[in-house]
Amino acid sequence: MKIIAAADLHLGRRSTGLAGDAEILASKHAWLRLVQWAIDNRVDAVTLSGDVIDQDNAFFESIGPLQLGFERLGQAGIEVFLVSGNHDYKVLPSLMGDQYGHVHLLGKNGQWERWAFIRKGETVEFLGWSYPGPGPYVTTSPISLLSAMSLDVSHPVIGLLHADLDNINSKYCPVGQQELVGLGVGTWILGHIHKPGEWRLPGTSIYYPGSTQALSAKEPGKHGFLLISIDGGQVEIARISLSTVRYQELEIDITGANTREELWPIVMETILADARIMLPEMDGVKLLSYDLRLVGEHADDALVLKWADDSRREMAVPVGTGTTISVRSVVSAIRPPVGDLAELARQPSPAGALASMILAIRQERATPLLTALEEQWEQRRRQLRISGVYQPLLGTAVLDNKPDSAREYLLAEANRLLNQLLSQTQKAN
Repeated sequence: MKIIAAADLHLGRRSTGLAGDAEILASKHAWLRLVQWAIDNRVDAVTLSGDVIDQDNAFFESIGPLQLGFERLGQAGIEVFLVSGNHDYKVLPSLMGDQYGHVHLLGKNGQWERWAFIRKGETVEFLGWSYPGPGPYVTTSPISLLSAMSLDVSHPVIGLLHADLDNINSKYCPVGQQELVGLGVGTWILGHIHKPGEWRLPGTSIYYPGSTQALSAKEPGKHGFLLISIDGGQVEIARISLSTVRYQELEIDITGANTREELWPIVMETILADARIMLPEMDGVKLLSYDLRLVGEHADDALVLKWADDSRREMAVPVGTGTTISVRSVVSAIRPPVGDLAELARQPSPAGALASMILAIRQERATPLLTALEEQWEQRRRQLRISGVYQPLLGTAVLDNKPDSAREYLLAEANRLLNQLLSQTQKAN
């Protein structure tokens, strides 16, 4: 038995921050490619773990491609099992009429539901829970409601849920990893987080397929779906790339580039070398979009950024078959070419304070100024997370809260400011 497990189609949305063919950037294009892949590869079932449609206001743009996909899957004898999420909890129930006997919305009204699916001598039990409404928020875990349900664990059980894993303060169905252990569910397929992920725990595995189409530069890397193969009750899972867009982050050392003519060959050679490594997994990718982070030493990082920005606007380079490279953004982490940063750090001046902070970040130690700035960073980050303006975005975007995020930003800013101070000093002299 072969099953496609996907999530977060967000029909009605497009890959953001990019110029190009609207059809290539649209999430509906990825959905119809998934449908065709399922038909061509004789898949038995497709599961969708919520946020199939982006928003109510995307209904009319989404309904045609969604219904077309359902109809084509039905004609091929492929069953569909899905649950709703925080974006489509109102829309999906209204679509599930008698016209789609092969499409099953599990867990309506916030009640867990199971469905035994038999095909090719194999049996799998799908278990699902859907957002009940009336609003888009679910602040408590629904896992406790499973205690009264008896699962048949003599065959594989696959759980479908739209949830925010290990985020207890989330308004979007917070669920802990340990809650999903010991329930008899061998495989959990979660929606909500667009970046693919997986966790192997005793007796169960948890997967985020991620969004089928890469929708944001905050979600770099491969996007597509999971292919679940069941043979003799044994479950194997592989990732299949499908997105027509791939966002990629790349760091480039520009040391030694003293003119625009010297800079761009360095940038291009580094990008092309990175792209060629990925070529074997780029089938179907039409646009490879890079976010560049320039590192190394230069006396004027603002000038280097201008060179890079002027050049990137002219860039549209084909690589492989049918893939075009573009540069979406360029940021600087360029260091000032200071001969002895330690000597400068001993000076009682703004430049000395910046040099001292740069050294502290590089050496992974603290200074009073660095500690104060990191505390301000964390305070602002917390304020942003609870901000009413930011709340609608939490369902589709994750605020960067990596431990090193503050220091990465502060290092880049300190380098930029020190460059400016030293440049001003040189001009004054």
